Amino acid sequence: MKHLAIFAGAGELPLIAAKNAAKADIPFTLYHITEAELNAELAADISLKKREVSLGTLGQTFAYLKKDKITEAILLGKIEKQRLLQDVVRDAEADRIYAAAADRRDDTLFHEFARALASMQIHILPQKSLLDGCFLPAGVLTQKKPESASLLEDIEFGYELSRKIGSLDIGQTAVVFQKMVLAVEAIEGTDAAIRRAGEIINKGSPTEAHRAHGEPGASVRSGSPQDAHRAHGEPGASVRSGVVCKTAKTSQDPRFDLPAVGTRTLETMHAAGLQALVIEAAHTLVVNPQEFIARADALGLIVIAR
Repeated sequence: MKHLAIFAGAGELPLIAAKNAAKADIPFTLYHITEAELNAELAADISLKKREVSLGTLGQTFAYLKKDKITEAILLGKIEKQRLLQDVVRDAEADRIYAAAADRRDDTLFHEFARALASMQIHILPQKSLLDGCFLPAGVLTQKKPESASLLEDIEFGYELSRKIGSLDIGQTAVVFQKMVLAVEAIEGTDAAIRRAGEIINKGSPTEAHRAHGEPGASVRSGSPQDAHRAHGEPGASVRSGVVCKTAKTSQDPRFDLPAVGTRTLETMHAAGLQALVIEAAHTLVVNPQEFIARADALGLIVIAR
């Protein structure tokens, strides 16, 4: 009989997968990766069988998998890779996988982990397997549309750039403006890259940024109505520019690290003063797609799925 292990990092994706597995009568055990904060609903559900596992204690994890007679596994949720540079103490199994990896890039480490599970006859499922309804259709999905030639050029430029950095397994996100690269995601993650880009672009002239994307110039001055709106978090009041592009790798392994966005991505973009988000319709996981687009509209952002 098949028995699934849901390896759970942070966020809502493990919760969605657990609910879908339960609906499909798939027996599963939740393996909470302790370096990530477990979704509150999952943490509070005492009916679930759970294991606490660490990135560093793979020997214990493998022992649990054997004891639970796991035959399949799925890996979902965010884990801050910086933790590998901090307080993770590795046991002998973790050291073996770490030493076997040619480098410490995400794909390299994952494939060593996948090989270890395969030696135990455990099949890792594609992340999409239990995430029906977590994708957006292709198109411009928000009320606000990209209209200026400059913005359309930035969308193309940023999209191709994010694909290229993905092919090197550096990151999934590039932030661009006027065909300049403001930020490229590395170990810090998408939100931090967006914030860094916002800090750079907001040092320039809001009027010039506005004009560059073909919109009427309206600089934001201290004490202006725009500042008042911004201080109260009202969408659409401040000048916005810059494009965030997040794409899968050209050789994306469907079992691991599919690009994912949520309302927090939008909130981070809004706070940074950025304008548009470009993702891939078939490869980007979106938590609660309808809520996601509604929030983008409320914030006056553009969302494009290609």
